[in-house]
Amino acid sequence: MGCDVIRAVTTRQTRETLAVMNGARTATARFGGQITQFDLSKGAAMERNGANTLDEDQTLGLLLIGSDAIRAFMADPQGRKAWEQGVIAVACFPDVGDDAIADAKLTAYECDAGVIARWACRLMNDTRPGRRPVEFLIPGLLHVRETVHAKASIQPEQAGMSGLTRLPEIAI
Repeated sequence: MGCDVIRAVTTRQTRETLAVMNGARTATARFGGQITQFDLSKGAAMERNGANTLDEDQTLGLLLIGSDAIRAFMADPQGRKAWEQGVIAVACFPDVGDDAIADAKLTAYECDAGVIARWACRLMNDTRPGRRPVEFLIPGLLHVRETVHAKASIQPEQAGMSGLTRLPEIAI
């Protein structure tokens, strides 16, 4: 995300949420940033005003994990306003098959439900009694849309976050 401080917003603890958080912590540590998790299901408030606690040269990003966290952000007028003004950067990991993210124009790492279904069928066809179940990772696509809102008064280049807004889809 190109941010110094990242707030990861979740709504439930699942294996997938933990995997995303572990990856985010690893990447953040590698680049010397900070990440804090806020679980909305445990009463945490949507952390959008964290910009008030930053040093002048720090940038804040929200990592929305799961479609419920994304919907909570979209329903929060103050959070959307901060994004639209370029005060915060936003990226998300929607639930598989959630198409509402494209309409929201948010940068998202998405997995195609059809690819997952094909892998599930293949695994069921290859399953044999007495064999251990196979665990695998499904590659997704990083759809870079508007990490910082297009109408923001401060664009990523000005905030030291170059290359964040409009890039082609990246297969990961």
